[in-house]
Amino acid sequence: MIKFTVKTNFSVGDVHFYYIQSDGKNMLIDTGPFSEDTKKIFLNYVDLLKLDYVFLTHIHIDHSGMIKFLSKNSDARIFMSEKDIYLIEKKDEWLNALENLFISLGFSNNFVKSIKNVLNNLRSAIPVPDRYEILEKQDLPSNLGIDYIKTPYHSQSDVIYLIDRFAFSGDTLLRNIFQTPLIDVDYNNCLQRYNNYKAFCKSLYKLKKLNNYTVMPGHNDYIISVNDTITHYVNKMLNRLIKIKDKINKMSLEDLAEIVTKDKNDIHIKYLKASEIQFFKDFLNDPNELEDALKYLDLFNKVTEGLYKLALSITKN
Repeated sequence: MIKFTVKTNFSVGDVHFYYIQSDGKNMLIDTGPFSEDTKKIFLNYVDLLKLDYVFLTHIHIDHSGMIKFLSKNSDARIFMSEKDIYLIEKKDEWLNALENLFISLGFSNNFVKSIKNVLNNLRSAIPVPDRYEILEKQDLPSNLGIDYIKTPYHSQSDVIYLIDRFAFSGDTLLRNIFQTPLIDVDYNNCLQRYNNYKAFCKSLYKLKKLNNYTVMPGHNDYIISVNDTITHYVNKMLNRLIKIKDKINKMSLEDLAEIVTKDKNDIHIKYLKASEIQFFKDFLNDPNELEDALKYLDLFNKVTEGLYKLALSITKN
């Protein structure tokens, strides 16, 4: 296995993707961003004529930017989640539905116009491959020794690939990073908002099986453990929620995001902060769902008790 690392302009930092050989077959987990640096890696270190498979954890630009290049310069089969294929094949439908969602959540016309333009540019920056296959609708060759679990919450398409006791987690498990669950429409019903919080709680149950795996994350070089990563994430969420506890039920998402965003002109960061706040609101509406998941993982006693109680006190005010 070879880990490749490429710098990005995103706050999450460098991104990793992985080249693996298994049973005589050559595979990639993610592709890195679309850049000259990434292209040089493929031309100098990967025999594209012998590349057999490409598996994507999700199609955010820093993880999937080279899929069109690979579809043109190799015969590799490219697999992605059906949720990512929705974004590729129905981008305009998605953007229009997202616009309606932002309006329903009370965002101003200026914000909606600006963030729609930003998200359109981000999606358009991912070159669409000439060919691809739906991960969930294919039987993967058994000789590859590859399996996967779907762990949506950061995005609806998050996938973790399991190969030889290694878990390639994309953005699902990251050390000391609160990976924002993004406000979005539900790809199964674009008239509804996707509830990242409920998806996060359900995904936690699936992560228990990873305790015996070595996790290979998409950012940062390692995680200490699955349990440590989950506990850090929940404590980080509670800390951030408590900082806005006096305002979360009194201000709009947009106004509150404006307050906690340092660069007031960065509409994308403002969107990320608004997404965090919506996640916090969903937690406050049903805190038992997270508590049950953490107890299943034997992690509830690892969450800072004072933080949890203080966060829940918001619902009583």
